[in-house]
Amino acid sequence: AYSQYIKSIHDIRKVIDMFSLAGFFLIAYILIFRFNEIGNGRLGDIFFGSAIRFSYIIVPITMIYLWKLIFSDKTKPISIIDFVCTIVSFYYCIMSGGRKSVLLPIMFLVLLILFKYAKKPIKSVLTFSILSIIGISLFDFIMTNPTVYSTFGYRMESFVNFLSGSSEYDTSISKRVTMANYALKMFKDKPFLGYGMNNFSYYYASVSGYEVYSHNNFLELLVSGGIVMFLVYYFIYIYMLVKLFAI
Repeated sequence: AYSQYIKSIHDIRKVIDMFSLAGFFLIAYILIFRFNEIGNGRLGDIFFGSAIRFSYIIVPITMIYLWKLIFSDKTKPISIIDFVCTIVSFYYCIMSGGRKSVLLPIMFLVLLILFKYAKKPIKSVLTFSILSIIGISLFDFIMTNPTVYSTFGYRMESFVNFLSGSSEYDTSISKRVTMANYALKMFKDKPFLGYGMNNFSYYYASVSGYEVYSHNNFLELLVSGGIVMFLVYYFIYIYMLVKLFAI
């Protein structure tokens, strides 16, 4: 929809500024009117009806502010407001309690740095070194602050336990592992064309009683349309990444 308005880099910046302004109002609204909900369960559960729905808004906003910080106009200093909004919006991501809500902005930041300093390895190493120190400090804050730990820290701890092979992880991960294993079994039975759109939920309901999607986009596509749909769907993303790294 926005492509008809975007004719230059300047137009892209205008669109990004528009979204960042909307993000500023959301950030300010929460600070002013919903401050008491921060740390009182997962942020977004009350005023958005779901922390997951809230993450669909706050994660892109955080990414936009990260982009503005990394690719700021060289003729202008970094805006203090943009910097503060980046920190606060990322904090909102943490307090929403979602693992992806925290990991996606971090992965996006890594990609931004790789794109910006692709031909400047020294700056790239220096930047990642600084970010590693910040990351370690952030992890310590998440795991030692009682309010943050009770909302997000224990979920991250559970995720780390799962990756390390420990059996001590929460029911959320346990359910996802069960769904992933069932999806892989379905994919192995029909690897090329799959079972048709949204049929994972139908088959999974027959054995679990819960009609839900697989909670994994890759597996959902593989079950729905097999390898064919998976390659068709992700081709454009792979193509764009190759083109971006070639610039």
